[in-house]
Amino acid sequence: MKLDMTDIQILEILGKDARLPFTVVGKTLGISDATVHIRVKRMTDEGVITGYSVDVDEEMLDSAYAFIMLDVKSGSLMEVIDKLLKNSNVVEVYEVHGPSDLIVKVSAENIRQIRDVTTEIREGTDITSAQVVTLFKTWRKPREPLSPILVE
Repeated sequence: MKLDMTDIQILEILGKDARLPFTVVGKTLGISDATVHIRVKRMTDEGVITGYSVDVDEEMLDSAYAFIMLDVKSGSLMEVIDKLLKNSNVVEVYEVHGPSDLIVKVSAENIRQIRDVTTEIREGTDITSAQVVTLFKTWRKPREPLSPILVE
């Protein structure tokens, strides 16, 4: 799918706040809300927009988080990813190019449960090594205001 400048500007605006009404997006860009709706639907149907999310301050939750770096036997990457995604404690799985094959973000009620989840994941026969990093705190960049080009 070929995106034009209007599509890209819609994505930039919604990327900063996906809850903005299409009327606000349209007014910002000088187009109708119907045009925004049609373009967002097209980008969703074509797979450019794959979903919407909520940013959560993880410290406000009574949870523990960790990243597990996994090395996987050659040829079994997708099988391992499919199994990980079925684990209710797995939040995200990243395929990476680096010292590990995968980075897995897991959540649990406490550190003891992080240990149990890690042990369960490590026991997979296609896992050759695993390293765990416990997450203490997350800092995020503040959302940037809309660029002047979009506001003019």
